Amino acid sequence: MNGRRRTSLAAILAIPILLPAVAVAQQQPSADDFVLEKQEAAGTPAPVEELERALPRQGVQDLLAEGNRRAEPGCEPTNPEMSETPSRSYCFAEGDNDTYDWYPQGITTVSDAQRDELWGSKQAILVSWYDKAKGDGNPGDEGIEKGARVSFLDPETNQYQHVLLVYPFEGKNGASYEAVTNPQKNSPDHPPKSTHAGGIVWYGNYLYMADTHRGIRVFDMRHILDLKAAGDEGDISDERKVGFDGDKYYGYGYRYVLPQVATWQQPGFDAEDPEGGCAADAPPVYSYLSLDRSTVPDRLISGEFCGKGKYSGRVATWSMNGENGTPAADGRTWRADEVHELPKDLVPGDPEEGTKEKDAGLVQGVTAYGDKWFISRLSGGGRHSNGHLITMSVRDGEMVNEGCRKVAAGVQNLSYWRGRDELWSLAEHPDDGDTEQKERRVLYALPPVPEGDQTSCHN
Repeated sequence: MNGRRRTSLAAILAIPILLPAVAVAQQQPSADDFVLEKQEAAGTPAPVEELERALPRQGVQDLLAEGNRRAEPGCEPTNPEMSETPSRSYCFAEGDNDTYDWYPQGITTVSDAQRDELWGSKQAILVSWYDKAKGDGNPGDEGIEKGARVSFLDPETNQYQHVLLVYPFEGKNGASYEAVTNPQKNSPDHPPKSTHAGGIVWYGNYLYMADTHRGIRVFDMRHILDLKAAGDEGDISDERKVGFDGDKYYGYGYRYVLPQVATWQQPGFDAEDPEGGCAADAPPVYSYLSLDRSTVPDRLISGEFCGKGKYSGRVATWSMNGENGTPAADGRTWRADEVHELPKDLVPGDPEEGTKEKDAGLVQGVTAYGDKWFISRLSGGGRHSNGHLITMSVRDGEMVNEGCRKVAAGVQNLSYWRGRDELWSLAEHPDDGDTEQKERRVLYALPPVPEGDQTSCHN
């Protein structure tokens, strides 16, 4: 990056605004389709309370202090076409950087969690991963659907720790838990598949996770459970067992598990026959999440990933309750405030240069701050091709494209860190030993307002 002075987005947009009316030229989908109903997790809180009698709780600060892996700071995505150098970046430790078993997807930071951007004295970054489907032919796949996990990274020490997300239930021998999957219980006709965990938001004490067709799962940071501290009642060596088995609790070898406490679920959802797709009149898909703290009230943003050459997808905004970190719902019903179809010309063509408009879909993340909207998408050129970061703004009620930057291959979700004026993302692809494509799996931050003009994603 050069030394030219730039103005931070937070400085430009220091005054909170009411929810903006974000409109685009095409006809908008109906917000009536975006409704979620609260479902407790198998009778929670009873199973979680019972689990805590056997498994000690661990706070986030103490969890960060127990980090057992070290991230490599300052490593850069090896994409020669990236428009600018990241201001901060981290690669995962060996075993996480090159695994085909787990793929990172969502990202959130303490800037989402707390308005003062501090959790005690810590400023953590969280990343969600999903277990790649068994039988996918990838090396090292154990053939077990382990659901989703979250990495808690302390940027001060560069240490991080994985936490397995689990679904609690009352078993025949008392409280237990299993991996977060769809459907949640195994059956011969509908074997479970790991929840994709395509987006996460840490807000107050709660972690919100996108569940593609179901809606949004909720976990409570006050209930992180420590299997190692349980002594003889916990086992952290067996990587093939989860839940209560015999006289011990297991977590696929992980020390920490975080039980789900609720789901905000689409009405009529059937895990064995889920509906939803990329169309203006179809049930929504919950592919990614982010948080916008520039509005009053704060709002969660959800959106859809659509395949190559398909519908561009919809984004919805949902009001949050900043007093307690919960949805601003009407009882047990949570309704979206606004729903918009993303513009189809996210990467418009240039007739003078002979370039064509790129595919409308492939959006991996959307976030917003003030009147700026940021969209990450795959380029559609395969795992070695760069991703796109598109900036849009609201002018006269319409979403206007302000330009596109090339970012790392395999770009995923987005999160804005207000105090540092950083737009965080991550790249999902593992290091496959290609010397020219090393360290593709990386967390990185870019300025939301680039220095100089934004480049064309066609160049």
